[in-house]
Order: sequence, then structure tokens, then C-alpha cells
Amino acid sequence: SQPLWCRGTGVPVAPSKRGFCPRLDPNLVTICLVECGSDSECRGREKCCNMGCHIHCTQPVPAKPGVCPKRKVLQTFAPCNSSCSDDTDCPRHEKCCFTGCGRGCLPPVRGTPPQLLGFPGTAVVSPCNTGTTRAAGA
Repeated sequence: SQPLWCRGTGVPVAPSKRGFCPRLDPNLVTICLVECGSDSECRGREKCCNMGCHIHCTQPVPAKPGVCPKRKVLQTFAPCNSSCSDDTDCPRHEKCCFTGCGRGCLPPVRGTPPQLLGFPGTAVVSPCNTGTTRAAGA
């Protein structure tokens, strides 16, 4: 397959793999070591995860089936709050999705998430604008 490119930059976009990075144990003390920069540098299904100060390839926590419903960004002056950070925060079959303002647990719609650039309802770091985050599928 051909790589995707950031519009007008000539910079290739690194695909993001399915699943979530495991939760960081707040009592964990790690060495500061960077072993990967993106999921594409990891073998098989492994993801490049930040585990405190140690960034390395690790097995992902699988996402729940289905995809998040699409939501339009709400124009609000109030701060956006999130009640979840990934699917493991949500009960039963619900997924952690973009709600229009923040993230919350919502029932999924049927379907299979695309394999490139994350999937609807997950936060992905934009490879085109260093340091920015966007909601995939939003």
C-alpha cells in the first residue's frame, strides 16, 4: 500500500495501530529511555507507548468492538470535561468517544474502525503538526 502524506509537506503519515496503551501504574518508577517514536516502529500489533519516562513498544489493550458515533464539535465557552480516557473506563459495551466537547462513554455504532490514523473517538497525535492532538473521525 502507498503511504499517506501530510498535505503540502512531503512528510509521510505514520499509521496508528488498533487498541490502547496500557494504563500507567502511578507507583511505577522507570528509567528515562525512548525506544520508539511511533507505532510503525513496533513489531506486529505492538504500540509505541509512554510508560512514565520510558517510551517503548508494548502489547496494546484491545479496544471494544464497534466504532464511536460521529459528533460535531460543540461551540462552547465552558471548559470541556472528559469522563473517560479509553474504553476500559466505560461499562459494558460502551466506548470512550468524543462527545462534541470532551470524551464520554457512548454506545458504539456497528462497523469496523479503519486501520490508519487511529479510529473515530480516539485521540491521535497529528503527525503533520508536531505537538497537536485531534479527535480522529471528528
